[in-house]
Amino acid sequence: MNTIKKKSMHVAVMAGLAAIGAAGTAEAVHISPDGLGQVLVFPYYTVRGGQNTLITLINTQNNTKIVKIRFLEGKNSREVLDFNIFMSPADVWTGAVIQTALGAKVVSNDNTCVTPSDLFRETRTDSNNVQFLNEFKNYQYGSNNGLIDNASMSSLDRSREGYFEVIEMGVIDDDLIDTGVTAATTAATVTGHIKHNSAGVPANCPALDALDAFVGNLNPIQFPNTGATIVPVGNLTQPPRGGLAGRASIINPTTGANYSYSPTAFDAWTNSVAYFSSGDLRPAIYEAFPATSNVFTSAGVVTTTWPATVQGQRDAMSATMMRNTVINEFILDAATASKTDWVVTFPTKRAYVGLVTAGQATPPFSQNFPNSNNLGSCDPYGFSVFNREEGPVGSSPLLLPPVSPLPPAVGPAAGAALCWEANVVPFKGPLAADSLLASTNTSVLLSSIYSTVNGATTVGGSATSPAPIGRGTQGPNGYFIINFNNTVVSAVAPFSNAQTLVAPAAGTTRTPLGGAPGAAFAATYNGLPVVGFMVHNYQNAGVSSQYGGLVDHKFTRSITP
Repeated sequence: MNTIKKKSMHVAVMAGLAAIGAAGTAEAVHISPDGLGQVLVFPYYTVRGGQNTLITLINTQNNTKIVKIRFLEGKNSREVLDFNIFMSPADVWTGAVIQTALGAKVVSNDNTCVTPSDLFRETRTDSNNVQFLNEFKNYQYGSNNGLIDNASMSSLDRSREGYFEVIEMGVIDDDLIDTGVTAATTAATVTGHIKHNSAGVPANCPALDALDAFVGNLNPIQFPNTGATIVPVGNLTQPPRGGLAGRASIINPTTGANYSYSPTAFDAWTNSVAYFSSGDLRPAIYEAFPATSNVFTSAGVVTTTWPATVQGQRDAMSATMMRNTVINEFILDAATASKTDWVVTFPTKRAYVGLVTAGQATPPFSQNFPNSNNLGSCDPYGFSVFNREEGPVGSSPLLLPPVSPLPPAVGPAAGAALCWEANVVPFKGPLAADSLLASTNTSVLLSSIYSTVNGATTVGGSATSPAPIGRGTQGPNGYFIINFNNTVVSAVAPFSNAQTLVAPAAGTTRTPLGGAPGAAFAATYNGLPVVGFMVHNYQNAGVSSQYGGLVDHKFTRSITP
């Protein structure tokens, strides 16, 4: 079954939730259609090219949340920094990623409590006495702990672009479940530390440091304290309840360009407390619990129960993002000096790709991340490209336009591959200056595509084939389709899996809108788990400023049979 996102998707989601709720399977991780959730995935941050990334997080609910913020570099999703924040009801936290002499760091003058409480004061270095606590670290990919990927990729410069995730780990007990006097008193004390007073300042953020379950902490009361740890204080922490929202803005103070976007939100990610201390590599977004996924399509809700294992939790989260095509525009007008970059991020890829190990990865991904070169972990893709007049690659401007819908993707072509976990695809050309985001995590298009989308008439002194797309009155603009589910073997991607995620036999049901779940079957989710967006600019002639725009990707899904 092939499905595509439509305007009625919100109606489909609401109807689907009602239907599967009756069947008892509503507790399943899914992409939230309303932008609120327990987990937020931000596909990209950068400090390259004079840019900063500004962040806003909002607790829209009337409870106190413990939230993990984790930053991962973009080549192989190695963590560079994480910390916990404590958001009181209706609280807003703001921060920014900015460049340092060697890498990047997070800064914030927000009053929201954070652990460690001195994270943003820049008065304390880390345990190696090298970097301030809020600076990005290369300990997970550098040579200092033997996890070096490649000498050319071990520096802190690698941390200057990537993506980040926000995870609600639990809420402080509001006494709706646990009515014990001890628990209520303890929770009231903790929420009292976190709540902002009339001056907008929490009462006692440093007191939370002693409650953080870090190694060596001997305090008898620590998070999560759900009634079975340390001392029987009842439900000091309860499961997440969702309601997180956010925004990121990539801003260039010199040019004035501003690319703002909302993260992909996931709800029903877990029904249990997922607390881990500040600096812990857990929880990870691919630890969905229970291991059940809901995917909302125009034809109904596809629900899969995955194995009750860490691999099943991983696959449940990936299933929510499995797409077989990525669709968006490109704008390359010469008169406005326009450029276009696509961000294509695989948030769960690190759970399938072996660290510093050559060879074939676990499906749906193709290749492990080798430590012998700097080519990355590559996955092939096919493509189609069209101008604004319905002209596909190779069509003649003298012919009548084709009947819509247009034919499937042309390709795949040998050499077309996405090799990082947070990829930037520049449409202007293969040079660093061609990337609007000044990225070094580029997965470049083929030269034949560059000549096509840029409207060139010759390549190497001979006529282009297929014909350039920049023709007529619309210039070198149009839309592009990345097509997954390929099994191409090429010099760039020598290891190739059929890009599919195969569900257990009889593990999946399809619930039509307003109907009951159908018979269980073995589903195949085609494509790769992907999120992202497109950015483009316009240069105003004679004015030293740029106008930036950001458009979320559109996707199609293929879940068979």
